Amino acid sequence: MKALIANGVIAELHETGFPVAEPFFWADAPSGVKRGWLYENGEFSAPDAPPSPPVVAVSRLQGILALDEAGLYDEVLGVVNDPNTPRAVRLAWENAQTFERSSQALAYLAQKVGITSQQLDDLFAAASEIQA
Repeated sequence: MKALIANGVIAELHETGFPVAEPFFWADAPSGVKRGWLYENGEFSAPDAPPSPPVVAVSRLQGILALDEAGLYDEVLGVVNDPNTPRAVRLAWENAQTFERSSQALAYLAQKVGITSQQLDDLFAAASEIQA
């Protein structure tokens, strides 16, 4: 099997090669390689898996357990119970069946607790793994 290499990536696989212009070239390919694999210094490798899409919603219990595991639940609850917290935020927290990543109430709580956007993404990812 021959692999047609273009810019370090397998562009095509064929039983035999045919004339190509630079920068394309043919390399002997072991069985199992696939189109899109990488080729560098005579070695083939599968590309890294694409990142998982961000988690956009989790159950209320998953969210609370993730906050608790991260040591943030009591701090978030303190903000929820603060009389200066807007009533809409408190009501959203108390009545949510799911926690939505795009929620303005969660954004408010995260900001008050000092949770960054990346940390919030990580909390949602961790929460999605919890079997509750």
